Amino acid sequence: MRKQNLAAAGRLQTGVEPIQEAHVAEPGLLVIDVAGEATVMAIQDAVARTGGGDGPPYDAGPGQPGVRIRTGKGRCPHPVTLIVDSQSVKGASTVGRDSRGYDAAKKINGRKRHITVDTLGLPVMITVTPADIQDRDAARDVFWRLRLTQPQITQVWADRGYAGELVDWARERLWLTLRIVSRPKGVKGFVVLPRRWKVERTIGWCMNARRNARDYERLPQHSEAHLNWALITMMTRRLTRKSPRTDNWTKKHRPVG
Repeated sequence: MRKQNLAAAGRLQTGVEPIQEAHVAEPGLLVIDVAGEATVMAIQDAVARTGGGDGPPYDAGPGQPGVRIRTGKGRCPHPVTLIVDSQSVKGASTVGRDSRGYDAAKKINGRKRHITVDTLGLPVMITVTPADIQDRDAARDVFWRLRLTQPQITQVWADRGYAGELVDWARERLWLTLRIVSRPKGVKGFVVLPRRWKVERTIGWCMNARRNARDYERLPQHSEAHLNWALITMMTRRLTRKSPRTDNWTKKHRPVG
């Protein structure tokens, strides 16, 4: 039913299918063959459908940006350890009641983004839900989809929002080790937490695209597509960078005299 609704949203009233083909080409290039009557909503639907609903289009196999970056750094092509976190964002007036909620903890009326990354901060799965969905409740669906699409995963790091019965459920049902990273006791103010900072950095990468500062999409699948686009852009830029990036900034010395 979900895919039927998405397909109907992408068609025009004339009954013409605007999207003829969509596939991912190297290096991480999403190629969409469209008819002349294609709409923006139809293209967004194609991006969502390329992921198959169970995995993002940028990590489907060898040659994809995430795989190429990991192998380029000497890592395993497919990650075995992941980090998960969520972000609540305000929803615009175009977001319907059926797909939005109120996050009492963050005091935000909108949607919540559940982002799963590897140890390099590269995205593995993105899911968008109403903001009133608890992290541990949404994680059951996320972990189940991860087990189906990424069977090599052995452990996931998360914050205390995922603690409780979810730890036992993941171990008994999915053979998945869920490790909780807690904030040090007695520490006030900002502090960098081990492993969790990597998914926070990925959320910051998403927010570099101004469109993602607020949720404007009527369908959650289209919100996921916008997040995918932002991260695909980041990874393809990293792959096509001509000169290696240096983190050390050096000031040029002016000649004396």
